[in-house]
Amino acid sequence: MGSENSQNSHIFDYLRYYKELNQPPRYAVMITGPWGCGKTHLIKDFLTETIAPNQKNRATPDFLYISLYGISSREQIDEAILRALYPVLNSRSANIGRKFGRGILRFLRFEVNVDAWDLLDKYTPRMYFFDDLERASIDPEACLGYINEFVEHGDCKVIIACNYSEIKNKDSFDRTLEKVVGKTLEVKPSTSQALNVFIAEFNEDSSKKLLSSAAGELRSIYDLSGLYNLRILRQSIHDCLRLLQAIDEGVLPDINLRRRMVLEFFALSLEVKAGRLAEVDLIERDSLRSAHRLDLSGSVRTPRLEAADERYIGLDFHETVLDEKLLAEFLFRGSSSSPDFSKHIHHHEGVV
Repeated sequence: MGSENSQNSHIFDYLRYYKELNQPPRYAVMITGPWGCGKTHLIKDFLTETIAPNQKNRATPDFLYISLYGISSREQIDEAILRALYPVLNSRSANIGRKFGRGILRFLRFEVNVDAWDLLDKYTPRMYFFDDLERASIDPEACLGYINEFVEHGDCKVIIACNYSEIKNKDSFDRTLEKVVGKTLEVKPSTSQALNVFIAEFNEDSSKKLLSSAAGELRSIYDLSGLYNLRILRQSIHDCLRLLQAIDEGVLPDINLRRRMVLEFFALSLEVKAGRLAEVDLIERDSLRSAHRLDLSGSVRTPRLEAADERYIGLDFHETVLDEKLLAEFLFRGSSSSPDFSKHIHHHEGVV
C-alpha cells in the first residue's frame, strides 16, 4: 500500500528498531488484526523498503516470507523454507518431498542419496516473516514451538502475522505465545489510503474520475458497513468499476444518477461480500418488505435489505437507480445478459 501510514507508523518504527538490534533479540514480534486489515501488505512493505534494497547481489536472502496457510506438519514448513531459499525448486520439474529425486539432485549437483533437509541451513536468513499462523492446519501452538527454534537456536529475528481473534484455544495458546513473542502490535486499517491506492490502480477514464470524486462518500459507506476488511473494500471498488464500464454514459448520462448508482451498488456489494445479503433479498425486495409490514403477529423477520437500509444513512435500497434484476445479476454473476440496460434504470423522483 505504498508505505507506512499515520495509524500504523508505530509498527514501522518498532520493526525498524527490531531489525537494527545488534544482538539476537531472542523473541519474535507478532502483528495482529482481523482478516483483510492489511497485516501482510504492511509487513511486506516494511521488508521491501528496509531490507530488499540491500540484498540485490547477495547469494542468499536476508529475509524469507513463509505462508503457513494450510500447512499440516513441520516437514511442510521445512519444505516451504527450502522452496523460498531455492526458488528453482518451484519449477514443475522439481517435485520435492522428504527425499530429493535423482533428477533434482543431478540438477543441483548433489550426491544421490542426500536428504534435502541435511542440505538446508534454515537459519541462514537473518529475518523471517511467518504469515497466516491462525490458518495453519497444524496446531498453532506447535507452529509457535517450531518458530521458537529460529528465535532461540537460530538467533533469527522473526515476525509473525496472526489474526488472534481466530485462535480457538486462547488460554493454551497464550501460555506458549508468551514464551516466544516479546511484542504484539495491532494493525489498524487505513481506509482513506487504501481507497486512494485501489482507485489509482485503474486506467484514466471517466469511470475512474467518478470514483475519485466520490471517494469521501465511498469511505463513509465503508465505515458504516463496520467490516474493516481491505480485501472486501478492494473487491467492491472493482465491482463498481465493472458496473460503470458496462453502463456507459450514453445509457445513463446524468452524472448525479451515475454517482448515486455507484454509491448504492458499492454498499450492496459490501453487504453481499459480508454474507449479509442473498440474491432473493434483492429479487423479492418489495414482496419481502410488504409481508413484513403487514405482519401483525411479529413472526416475519425483518428483511435483510431493511437492515441494510438502516445501516447506511442516506441510501434507500428499495428506490435504487438500477432495478433489482440488474443489481442481482451484477452482484451475484458479475455481469448482465440484458441487451438494453436502459430498461433497468429507475428515474425515481428521490434519486437526484
